[in-house]
Amino acid sequence: MLRTYPLYSGLFALLVSFSIFCCAPAQAQTLINPYEGIDWSLINQYKASLHTHTTESDGMLPPEEVIDAYASLDYDILSLTDHRRISYPWQNWGRDPEDVGLFDIPGCEFSNHNHLNGYFVNHTSNFHSLEESLAEIEEQGGLAHINHPGEYWKLNKQKLVPDEVIRKYVNWFTAFSPDLLLGMEVINHVNLYPQDEQLWDALLSVMMPERPIWGFANDDMHYPYVGLTRLIAVSWEMFLLESLDESQIRNAMLNGQYYFSAHGTVLNSMEWDVNKVPVITEIVHDETAGTLSIHAMSDGADLPDADYVWISMGEVVHYGPVLDYKNTEGIGNYVRARLEGAAGTTFTNPFGLIRDDGRLVVYVSPADAIYSGAEWKLEGTDIWYKHGDAIQLDPGEYTIVFNRIDSYHSPDPVTVTVTANKTTLVTTSDGAEYVYDPSLKLPVSTPTTVTLLVMLLTAVALFYFRAPRAKTKDPF
Repeated sequence: MLRTYPLYSGLFALLVSFSIFCCAPAQAQTLINPYEGIDWSLINQYKASLHTHTTESDGMLPPEEVIDAYASLDYDILSLTDHRRISYPWQNWGRDPEDVGLFDIPGCEFSNHNHLNGYFVNHTSNFHSLEESLAEIEEQGGLAHINHPGEYWKLNKQKLVPDEVIRKYVNWFTAFSPDLLLGMEVINHVNLYPQDEQLWDALLSVMMPERPIWGFANDDMHYPYVGLTRLIAVSWEMFLLESLDESQIRNAMLNGQYYFSAHGTVLNSMEWDVNKVPVITEIVHDETAGTLSIHAMSDGADLPDADYVWISMGEVVHYGPVLDYKNTEGIGNYVRARLEGAAGTTFTNPFGLIRDDGRLVVYVSPADAIYSGAEWKLEGTDIWYKHGDAIQLDPGEYTIVFNRIDSYHSPDPVTVTVTANKTTLVTTSDGAEYVYDPSLKLPVSTPTTVTLLVMLLTAVALFYFRAPRAKTKDPF
């Protein structure tokens, strides 16, 4: 009935509002597939650059040269996203989208705060808060995603996403609808902020499947080259559309019907051959069998099985092109695929999972009590858990008890109700707080007679087997 999974760090203050859950085999699951309904034999794939700069802000190249460059690199969709201004229409710089073979999306990087891109917008008032900018994008019927969040945070000493970082982004993705705030850049530039993939998993662990957070990979190009390192056409999206028009692009952005790729996961830029980045040719969901299957090509050949990596709750749960999502250990409320190529990585958007069990997470405080060995368990069971552990439970009422540690009064037992498809979170405000008292010491236990006898026999055995033995004369 119980199974534990490591979480990230921290007090997910809003966690209890969302349906999140980890996996125990044989629990019923329903998969939410962003690629549902796509006929891969007929669908077209369109390559997009959704974040790039020109001399209209802090880029090196004028708009017409940026447009020409992406057209020459076999792109299909381009949004010029200069800081705090709309570089649009392209005709202002002598370029007609149809003539150059690109679909143009009017865009802007709103950057007087944590940066975000707005698409299908025609003006900006240069507000100084993300909330005001998102409201302005919404008024124009636009769409948005958060840019390079890793510019504003770092992993903590335990190499985890800090509590306050998760809380900040959960608040934003809670406050703004997925019909407006689509997701976040997982890859920016040449993967300048690799910790953002970890943040993405942390947020998906909290918010999926009710609130998807789609991933993006963008050049954020300011200069096409630095020395021999190419900085253009290094990160991109592949939109899965019947044809190239605004309505279909919007729908794909809203529904996550694209995948994204990046060279920057491979450190040696001399190896960045676009033909060696995996291209997804099919994703199949077999609901009866409970499987997801992906087929991809790289450098003209099938991607090797070992290069399909499935991730859930921030951990690798499976390798190979076919995933049994109903029975694979470790699958939580989402799963995503990461396809490793010789010249870069391709990422799917997350698949959501709905379960019929619930989840319990307990966070104790203060930190010194955690370091001193604070633990908790369910009344009537023998398994102790640590701060932040998450366990799967059948729906029902449970009582949590806490262990005793030196210099602290243990919290009183806490009774909670676990609900299917939900996370029940117990924190300081619910009573999971140890109270410091330096005069409180645990009694020193006195060895029992049985313990003393075992110690004596152990000592005798060690002496016998380790003591040097007298040599005997060989009779032969």
